[in-house]
Amino acid sequence: MKNDQEYFDNYFCISELLIEKDLLVDKLWEGKNDTGYLASAHYQARKAINTLNSLIRDEEKRLSHIIRKAESQGTIFSFESFTRKMELSDFEKRLMLFFLHLDLFCSGSVGFPRRKLALILDCEETAVSRARTLLDLFPGSALYKKNILSAIDIGGSEVRLAESMRDALRKLVSGQEADLVMTETTREEIEAAGVVYEPEYSMEDVSLPGQIKEQVLMHLNTHGRLASLGVMDKVRRGRGLCMLFYGPPGTGKSMLSHAIARHLGKKVLQASPAQIKDRWVGQTDKNIAALFKVAKEKNYVLCLDEVDTLLFERSEASRSWEISQTNTFLEEVERFDGILVMTTNLEGRLDPAIERRVALRVRFDAPDHCVRETIWQKQIPSTVKCGEDINWARLGMQYSFTGGYIKNAVMSALRHMLSRESQVLEMEDLVYGAESEMKGLLRSSAKAPMGFATRG
Repeated sequence: MKNDQEYFDNYFCISELLIEKDLLVDKLWEGKNDTGYLASAHYQARKAINTLNSLIRDEEKRLSHIIRKAESQGTIFSFESFTRKMELSDFEKRLMLFFLHLDLFCSGSVGFPRRKLALILDCEETAVSRARTLLDLFPGSALYKKNILSAIDIGGSEVRLAESMRDALRKLVSGQEADLVMTETTREEIEAAGVVYEPEYSMEDVSLPGQIKEQVLMHLNTHGRLASLGVMDKVRRGRGLCMLFYGPPGTGKSMLSHAIARHLGKKVLQASPAQIKDRWVGQTDKNIAALFKVAKEKNYVLCLDEVDTLLFERSEASRSWEISQTNTFLEEVERFDGILVMTTNLEGRLDPAIERRVALRVRFDAPDHCVRETIWQKQIPSTVKCGEDINWARLGMQYSFTGGYIKNAVMSALRHMLSRESQVLEMEDLVYGAESEMKGLLRSSAKAPMGFATRG
């Protein structure tokens, strides 16, 4: 199985078996007279239904195995991704595909008596299973909350596929993108997966080699103008501007994402793995999809930190949910038409499939002494008076810090200045801050026992 067409062809074969089962249920009910079921008709219909149930179960197991194998090799099936993001069960998938088959090949958006539908969809052949299936079809169940089913009559004795779900499934079959159908998830809950910021930095605040900054600005300034060239008519997927910032910590990767948002006049939707990943299977996929959905609807710049933990190489995955998570992420990147910034300290761990989805890769190296000198000066607040004895060149040469560590050193220097009851920042303050930061780096690089460090 290599694509969506083969996927639906295989599953519609199961739907054909369910439709055949529908006809047998009719025969089962037609075999009833005033004195009860005719024994021979009832027996033959029941025997045929049991055979179909066994065929349906076997075929679903076979397809499930094929799908898992194909996904482990990088194939993405749109319906699987869609149902996974909505956390749908195998029974709910069976119901949706059955109704979709009816909608496309039979009598359109038909309604079904609830009791009859339960007999058709239940394939387990136990009384408990039939009872659970019937209860699932009552109004107020998860099928209605997820906007899969809608009731035709007030009591819900007849049900059909909800219109929004039907429209989404039609798009999937025709090869179009289908948004998640979410009815009870509020926008506030979705946004809780990330944090929305007003951009904290500008391009002037970012210390990068000139050619790299020019390249970033070129991509930003031309992205919105591609539509005027007719590109969007040719490119159906991968319309967004996806950028990968990689390099050691503290080199300004997240800082540049904020500067990008300010340059574009947008807000930043920023999320880390701690906010996205969930212990429940399927919830992480849903969080990923929700982030991209909100970023698209609100026109945010989406910044995903430590993306290596969400997009690790599938060949090294040991669990099916790890592969599913990467597949979901790759598909969302493909569908996204906004600005996406991904940051990582471990670029080598990313799944190779992300390569063709990235428009711009920016390597953040540790700054050289000239850049460090500039960073030291930029970190000093404009309200702070600097002493004439400060040697910026010496600070840049002597301390091989990245921008994040320089910021920490400046904060320590300002505290030292205040402890002296002074309003002028002197070289001794900056040296104190740098030396304090250096001691912290040395401690973190040493193998120390767990616990609290003691200070002399």
